[in-house]
Formats: sequence, C-alpha cells, structure tokens
Amino acid sequence: ESDTMFTTWAIAWVIHALKTNPLHLFDANIFYPVQNTLALSESNIGLGLLGLPFSFFTNDALLILNIVFLFVLILSPIAMSLLVYEYTKNRWAGWIGGLLFGFSVFRYARFHTLQFLAFFPTIFALLFFHRFLHSGRQRDAILFALFFIFQVVTSLYLGYFALWLFVFYIMGVLFWHRFRLKRDFWKGIAIAGTTIAVFLVLFLRPYLSHQEQTNLRRDKGLVEMFAATPADFLATRLDRSNKLYQYFFDNGWHFLGDESTYE
Repeated sequence: ESDTMFTTWAIAWVIHALKTNPLHLFDANIFYPVQNTLALSESNIGLGLLGLPFSFFTNDALLILNIVFLFVLILSPIAMSLLVYEYTKNRWAGWIGGLLFGFSVFRYARFHTLQFLAFFPTIFALLFFHRFLHSGRQRDAILFALFFIFQVVTSLYLGYFALWLFVFYIMGVLFWHRFRLKRDFWKGIAIAGTTIAVFLVLFLRPYLSHQEQTNLRRDKGLVEMFAATPADFLATRLDRSNKLYQYFFDNGWHFLGDESTYE
C-alpha cells in the first residue's frame, strides 16, 4: 500500500530531522534540489513526534510506524471518553462514547492513511476549550491552542476541518453567551488565537511557497469529483476480507453501501 509506505518514510524523516537538523525539517531527502519537499504532502510531524522517543531504542521504521499506530488507536477512545464525560459527568457514557468512536468500523477504512485516524488532538482541544469556557483558566486556553496546533502538524487536512469546527463553536458561544462573557474569556481567546495565528503563518509558508512556484490549483471539476456526498458518510470502501463489514452486508445492513462499495 503506497500510502502506508509514504507515511512510514515521512515519520522516519521527521524523526531523523528532529534529531539532526530541526531547522531544516521541511527539506526532506526527496526531489533534490527542490526545497521544503516535506510540504508536498501531509507533513506527519505530529506522528513523528509520537514516534521520536522510541527512535532512541530502535531504527526500524516499520516498528516505529506500528508503535505510533497503536498509540493513535489507544489515544482516540481515551480522548473521546474524556470529552463525553466532560459533557455528561457520567462515566458509563464516557466509556461507551470512547469505545464507539475509537473502534468504529468506519475508521477501519483509514488504516492505510494513519494521519487521518489521528483525530484525537482535536478531541483534546474540544475538551480543554470546554473547560476553559467554564473555568476561565488561561492554562486551559493554552492547552486548547497546543492541541489544535498538534492536529495541524499531524494532518493539515484534519487541521483545516478542526479550524472551521472551532470557528463555528466560538461563534455559537458568542451568540448564546454574549452578555455573560467575562474578561478572562477574551484574554484566553486572545492568547490562544494569537498563538495559533502565529504558528499557522510560519507553518504554512512552505506550502504556500510551493503553490506559488508551481501554480498548482484544483479546478472545479476535480474538487467536485473528490467531494463527499451525503451517502459517503454512511458507507465506506473496504476490502471484502473485512469479516465485520461482510457480516453486516450479508445480513441486509445496506446502509454500509451496496456491492459496488467493496473493492
């Protein structure tokens, strides 16, 4: 699987660069003499950070990939469990919510693109933003910003999704609590927003540089071809060897998709 091979290389490169020359992290060892080649796709920096401690014990890139994969699988249900508990104050709801999210059959379709499985930073960001709204602690605002940044460096695609998620979240807070917001709220938002904005300006420079040099743009037809439809959120593409999917399909659970859904 080419995506898995790419992710393995990207994590290995990020670890190598962080240990040897972090200032040239984006100058990956491909397409010389082009600069900032790590920005030609997902950087996977967040996954590299997860794997960095284990690189001091092994140089096996595939082993580190699998360790990071396990961490992502473990952190996802933990994050969702904590978030659900934060909203409900019910431990059973937290455990069930974490298990349903972390081990949802729909997530199995993304095993070959590990960075798309790693949505836990956004969930932790939601957790600390919710705590910040109720406590006004600047520490929670900073943790919200740091986890959001970690999501961006893990997957820019999911980071873009998270950005709009929090934009609408904050707009909702401003609408419903506009007369009850205290100074601590605005101070925390200012600190978190400034931290995120400065980071995005620096982080996106290599990506924008490549776009300016190559003038690559996706036309309307290409965007529409890859755009999700409502049905895409009820079905996913998986190999028939997945016994769980096949069981559901054989027993009439056609919300998972028809025969053409399976490759």
